[in-house]
Amino acid sequence: MKCHYHPTADSVSKCHKCGKDLCKECSVDYYGKPICAECGMPLLGLLGDMHGMPRTSIEKNKQTQG
Repeated sequence: MKCHYHPTADSVSKCHKCGKDLCKECSVDYYGKPICAECGMPLLGLLGDMHGMPRTSIEKNKQTQG
């Protein structure tokens, strides 16, 4: 299977909430279960894009503080 967001990348998991296939870069851990960015935004308050930006407001604060 291929990633829903990156059709050339192999999927490594499925979103626990919506079932989309996800590659390693698109899979976000939510209490030990993979979710996609779309499903994760309301649950985790995801910020920025998935590639290099902090995923949560807590990670953003850590980057600015230290």
